[in-house]
Amino acid sequence: MSTNKIQLNIDLDHFANQLQYLIFSDLMTVDIVYKKTSEPNFSSQEYFLEKGFVKIELPKTPINVIRNREINKCFKSIMGEFQNYMDNLITCLKLKSTELHLEPPISDESVNIFLKEKFQEVLLDVSTDRSLNVPKKLNLLLDENVLYKEVVQSFFNIRNGFEHHKSKSKKHNKICYKRLGFASTSGYEVTQPGPLGVNEGLVIRVFNEELIYDQGSLIVITKDQLNDIAFNFVHFIIPYFQKTIKEEFQKT
Repeated sequence: MSTNKIQLNIDLDHFANQLQYLIFSDLMTVDIVYKKTSEPNFSSQEYFLEKGFVKIELPKTPINVIRNREINKCFKSIMGEFQNYMDNLITCLKLKSTELHLEPPISDESVNIFLKEKFQEVLLDVSTDRSLNVPKKLNLLLDENVLYKEVVQSFFNIRNGFEHHKSKSKKHNKICYKRLGFASTSGYEVTQPGPLGVNEGLVIRVFNEELIYDQGSLIVITKDQLNDIAFNFVHFIIPYFQKTIKEEFQKT
């Protein structure tokens, strides 16, 4: 039976929007925890685990431990979601390089069903391929761009420290990211309220920032640093990935 070639048309922005929704959800959870633990009577509150007639009082956890755990969970969640995002983009590239054919009769509905099933099939192969580690995924998606590869890989190195190395840095690690801050029109950063120099104004500026963890050191991320990392994903990393893959799709 003859088949018809299917024209692949994927909305890449859908994956970026989905990722940003999840990042928003993660950050919102951290904010809720901070707000709850800031209540005046929080330290005196008790927590009971109840199941039917059984009621067990759990030991109180220090506020700093609760907050740090939530920050770490949020960071790991963002990295897991970003890896899923990369898997989606790799799936798009694989489908782009594959000729897709569908047996007639063909309708919009049958094409949509076929493409969804094919996408999930390829996505499962990509996400379960153990040989396809993060460096290989970055090479598939970014080709020659070394800067973004190093930045994203450094985030994954820290994620691995949280998940597999008891929150310690297995080797010397450095995270490079950008953050927003205030600066004088003369160029220096303004960190405290106060008068500026003569004829100086105040502007918002992007600053380069580094977090360095020596081998064996404890990995700690503050709430401000977490927000800065999320800012990098939303404003720099995700748009660059989108731009790169869209350019690849425009090639004949």
